[in-house]
Amino acid sequence: MLAANDNQDIKLWDIETGKEITKLSGHTDKVTCVAFNPNNGRILASCSYDKTIKLWDIAEKRCLGTLSAHRDAVYTLAFSPDGEIIATGSNDNSIKLWNLNAGEIPETLRQHSDAVTCLVFSPDAKTLVSGGNEGKIVEWDIAKKESQTLPQQHSRGVTSIAISPDGETLISGGRDQTIKVWRR
Repeated sequence: MLAANDNQDIKLWDIETGKEITKLSGHTDKVTCVAFNPNNGRILASCSYDKTIKLWDIAEKRCLGTLSAHRDAVYTLAFSPDGEIIATGSNDNSIKLWNLNAGEIPETLRQHSDAVTCLVFSPDAKTLVSGGNEGKIVEWDIAKKESQTLPQQHSRGVTSIAISPDGETLISGGRDQTIKVWRR
């Protein structure tokens, strides 16, 4: 199955047939990012310019709940490898960590001076890496709540980040038309 945003909606496709399966509606503004829960493939998360994150049961085609704590558009989200935490990044320059099993107020991480545009967890879930519109890439130690900014920032916004399956290589892409590779 493939999920993608379509303005305020999310469309799901069967990748074998190429046919649209369904459309999920509920956001009041443009959807910016979607991700499947790695531990439960029937759960999809979406975020939007409407400042919210929605969790969807795709088998039942319904919204399970709405998370709301950002003060501005939410641009990106990522599930932890175990699917228990969702990290969200916003135009309010913050990251929120939502423990989906605890139902608590999310923890806020701040280190960016501009919008948080991309997020990725390390395979061991001990580190979260964030990219921002100011070109900065920050590694967060989730347990200690400590951060370090990587050297050689992008001269313009970070558009994507990825970590290799072994957790040893980090790759980022930016609006400066460069790709940077770090050995961790």
